Amino acid sequence: MWLVVLKGEGKGYSWYIVSTDKKTERDVVEESFRGYGYRWKIEEYHRHIKNQFHLEDIQLRKFEGLRTMLSILTIVMYLIYTEISSLHNQLLLCSPIKTIEKYRLHEILGFIYYKIGLIVKMLLATVTAKIFLPDKKTCYINKHQLAITLEF
Repeated sequence: MWLVVLKGEGKGYSWYIVSTDKKTERDVVEESFRGYGYRWKIEEYHRHIKNQFHLEDIQLRKFEGLRTMLSILTIVMYLIYTEISSLHNQLLLCSPIKTIEKYRLHEILGFIYYKIGLIVKMLLATVTAKIFLPDKKTCYINKHQLAITLEF
């Protein structure tokens, strides 16, 4: 068990109690700051979903609904932010939605998820859930699959 104390210039102290198998002070400090870096990313994620998706404005009647909605939101964020990361630069640089201010490298390589979220929000602003429903004219039933008919 280690106690790591950080004093920022002109600031107060930060204290970290670290449980690690590292033996040297340098290794303990490096591991502590690497762990703090992960903690900061988690905090940034939570701030992002609260601000970008107005999480606190969502009112669900049951905890189960809230948990389901957060699960879906997290999966969608993962898909947008990691699986299509090859599109991020194209979205930022080629989108008609202006998100880049000064065209500096840190704007493209930094925490760009607010900008990507804004672009996705604007692109989907006119989309309604109805467009995702299958068109009855073009749907066909494969005799080897279970078919479910939706009545509206």
